[in-house]
This record gives sequence, C-alpha cells and structure tokens, in this order.
Amino acid sequence: MLCPFCLGKTRFSKRVVTGTRWPVFLCPLCNEQIPALYANDYRRYPPVVVSALGFRQHGKTVYLASLFHALKRLKLADHWTEFFTMALNEDSLDTAYENVGLLEQGELPDSTPKNFPRPTMVRLNGVPQHANCTLLCYDTAGECFERATELV
Repeated sequence: MLCPFCLGKTRFSKRVVTGTRWPVFLCPLCNEQIPALYANDYRRYPPVVVSALGFRQHGKTVYLASLFHALKRLKLADHWTEFFTMALNEDSLDTAYENVGLLEQGELPDSTPKNFPRPTMVRLNGVPQHANCTLLCYDTAGECFERATELV
C-alpha cells in the first residue's frame, strides 16, 4: 500500500493509540495515522497522485481549489448517477471546503506553506469510463523550487 503521507510502500499496522478508543491504522515508516476509509477500501479505491508543481504565485492552490469546487458544486450526480466524492479525513475536508468557500466569495486561498505537503484525500466514485479511486492531492509550495537545495 502507498502511504499518503510519506509515499512509502508498506503495510499499515492496526493498533490502539493512547487517547483513542478504537484501533487505528498507522504507517510503520512515518508513524502517521492513516484514515480507516483509505486503508480498508484501498483495493476498491486505489490512490491516484495529483501533484501541483510550479513556481510561487502561479496558481497551484487556486487550481486545486477550482477542482474541488467543480467536484462539489457542479451537481455531477445529476448526470452521473453513481457519482459522489468524499473527503477521507478532517484535514482534507477543511482544506477543500475552506478553499472552495474563498473562491465562492471571490477571494483566493493563501499561499501554501513551505514544507512537505500533506495530502488532501478525496474519494471519487462513479466517474464514467474511469475506475473509482482516491485522489491524493499535493499542493507543493512554489518556494520549494527556487533553490535546488530546498527541494523536498
């Protein structure tokens, strides 16, 4: 399985973590908690990596926000009866809704912080002529491309 956080290929371990009631999936390589929907449905919704790459202020974040806006607001289920999208964790839900909300108000999302990007994980189901999948969207800060020594 592909870890959405470290991009390592591994098997996720399931265990009870301090402060949780139920077992959670953890990546043994980076120790990040993996969303249960991602781990449990990995074969039914395999990951598709989408990376926004480019120099700063070139619209990577706006592009991804526009994609999320189109997936949520275009009422695609009216045309594709099996279609739905679902964010797989709270961070993904927050990212998608906050940036879509800004676009709808005529504002642009803030620049992406310069760090290893955390994925926005969105499940896609029922797109005609395409397999169901989980989009792993990475919005890399443009500043990372200014100096070769700062590439992650």
